[in-house]
Amino acid sequence: DFNIMFHVSTLIPLLKNQNHIERKRHIGNDVVVIIFHCGGSLYYPNIIASQYNHVCLIVQPGPRDIETNLPTYHCAAAYKEGVPHFAPKFANFEKPIIANSNFRDQFFTKLINAEHAALYAPDFVKRLE
Repeated sequence: DFNIMFHVSTLIPLLKNQNHIERKRHIGNDVVVIIFHCGGSLYYPNIIASQYNHVCLIVQPGPRDIETNLPTYHCAAAYKEGVPHFAPKFANFEKPIIANSNFRDQFFTKLINAEHAALYAPDFVKRLE
């Protein structure tokens, strides 16, 4: 069993004159970050500067599947140097993935494996010694 905590940036209070410190405190200390990116532009994972963020799973909504009418998503993983590869592998980013129960299981497996793989990155190995 695993516990997963989601820090949703738009739900974290935005306090005046604190330079978004609450958002940075929570999201900046996460090892794995899920970016739900709307829009057609590219997302650059290095936009969030953090010593702890090592894996970025990028999810972008796609068109509904014609056969099932389920939503689809384009998914990609980006990680810092030193993080070993981890399964399961996402399909080509250009090909949308149908959001069925198999996708949910695959995504959560990828999320958990990303956390474990990041702990083998040299940055974390040094901290844990």
